[in-house]
Amino acid sequence: MKRNILIMLFIGLFTISSTFSQKRTVVSASFIDSKRKQAKNLMKDYFLFHCINYGLINNGDSTLLKDRSKLFYDAWLSYIPNDERLPILNYAKQIGGDVLFSLEAEKQSLVGHCLNGYRDKELEKIMDIIAKKWVILEKKNP
Repeated sequence: MKRNILIMLFIGLFTISSTFSQKRTVVSASFIDSKRKQAKNLMKDYFLFHCINYGLINNGDSTLLKDRSKLFYDAWLSYIPNDERLPILNYAKQIGGDVLFSLEAEKQSLVGHCLNGYRDKELEKIMDIIAKKWVILEKKNP
């Protein structure tokens, strides 16, 4: 019994002493801002990773097409995040929210880009927007 009490007392004192010995760090605003930028870059890299891994040719097979995937990624970065016709996506980007998306082989094309929250006709509009921008980029970079 005495031994159990001593063990509990030792554990309690150890916990209290380790709590007091922890250093408190004040984080600057610039540090937080740099972490936000890193997070945004990671999101872009994550999207590019999916573009490259799921880059599909027009007949819908799973052949890797890195160049086409990069074109699609550039189209998404330069057009979709700034398109006022997509208010939900714009709002998510403004508040730094998590925008979930995935690539699917839909319409036998890489343009089967599904944005979370968009379905049916809205998804069709998004795919058309990306397809038009993608064709323009492809003509610039043959």
